[in-house]
Amino acid sequence: TGVSLAVAAIPEGLPAIVTITLALSVGRILRRGAVIRRLHAVETLGCAGVICTDKTGTITCDEMELKQIIPLLGQEETKTDEILASIAHASHDDNSTMNALKSFFQDAPAREVSRFIDFSSEKKWSGAVLEDGTGYVVGAGEFILKDRYSLIADVIQEKAGSYRVLTLAEVPGGFTEDGDLIGEAQPMALVMIQDKIRDN
Repeated sequence: TGVSLAVAAIPEGLPAIVTITLALSVGRILRRGAVIRRLHAVETLGCAGVICTDKTGTITCDEMELKQIIPLLGQEETKTDEILASIAHASHDDNSTMNALKSFFQDAPAREVSRFIDFSSEKKWSGAVLEDGTGYVVGAGEFILKDRYSLIADVIQEKAGSYRVLTLAEVPGGFTEDGDLIGEAQPMALVMIQDKIRDN
């Protein structure tokens, strides 16, 4: 009985009609200069009111800019700024994130760096040892704090928005000869970076 009802409820030609209708819609969309890779995507597009897209270089400038620094756990803004400036001045890294730091702290006072650890895609952070022997890192909080990332996860969730969020942390134990962290890093500030929007 159930099978009979199902057969009666769904006309034999329904799948063919749906496919033909979607194919005709693809044709209409093609005439407007868009390409549909999957037929069922037409149905989703039919429900869309606004589609926002960006090809790098059209809306953005293919560069990042530092928008805000949020000190954590009672840290002083002047101290975090000085440490970030020191890392930026000593860095040999040439990526969009570090270039944003270099641009922001170009004329800022900085301390002497006795050792610098370049960014690597494996570690996801850059590090520096200042003249007093204290180590600092800036980069992806998940890789710096590891299983202690929950210390700042809520703050990042609240503040992130459209920003790329970096974490500045102190490393009291410093670094090994291979450039790995010794001991636990202590979060100091969040660095909010964003794609730079074209003026026009």
